[in-house]
Amino acid sequence: MHANIRFENPVVLYDLSRSQVTREQNNLVIQGSFHQGNTRFGENAGKQCVSNCLSAIVHSKLKPVFAWNKLYLDNILIEGNDIYTSVHGTNNYLCVEDLPEFVDLRNRIIHCHKKRSICAFVHDVDPDFDGVLPLDQALQYALIDSDGCFVTVRATTSLVIKQNNKIYMFDSHARNRFGLVDNYGSSIVFELPDIQAVYQHFCNFVQDDQSVPFDVTGITVAIQDTVDSNVDMTLQDNVQHIETQDSVPILGYLDSKHRD
Repeated sequence: MHANIRFENPVVLYDLSRSQVTREQNNLVIQGSFHQGNTRFGENAGKQCVSNCLSAIVHSKLKPVFAWNKLYLDNILIEGNDIYTSVHGTNNYLCVEDLPEFVDLRNRIIHCHKKRSICAFVHDVDPDFDGVLPLDQALQYALIDSDGCFVTVRATTSLVIKQNNKIYMFDSHARNRFGLVDNYGSSIVFELPDIQAVYQHFCNFVQDDQSVPFDVTGITVAIQDTVDSNVDMTLQDNVQHIETQDSVPILGYLDSKHRD
């Protein structure tokens, strides 16, 4: 698996015992100190992947992903757990569609704009199946004019973040430093070179099984601070030099008529 995404000759940016931050072939990899199934989350443990992804996209607006570290990633999961507690209601597990338009998170109001979800499969699909796309096209569509997209497959949800002409994968499940399933792993965010590499990551995840459905949903968030006179935090993006809209080249076979 991951035969075409190699992480060799790592260059250590910081002491790994402190921050677990590395760059491998110029791709950022950050691991947290625990995953969403940690016992600290009590009855919520293992159920918060959707809310953790929302927390991650919110935090990507507050601090550029390249500046994250282990503690910041841990805090994303802690606040994701808070979101889960506040919005799950009678649902044991959250679906992306269960996320409300507005979420209250630690004195901030999060306005969530979700695109229409797309059903996708790893390879070509029957054109008679309306609303179903090959996964690579679904990823491209979801990322047009979006901050990122939720990707749900085999009852797990992870997040693709688009920022500053970079693509990042966030996953709050137990993963090793290559983003692969590992019972002894932790949450992770890592950089991928382009959308094609994201597509290959998910193909590897399902071992190219053409029968496995994906659900892909574009997401844009606006953050309003309820303490500081209702200042819209998204206006501070220019200060942090965070570019989100149209900053990542799309491969080209989607035109404007497909935009949401």
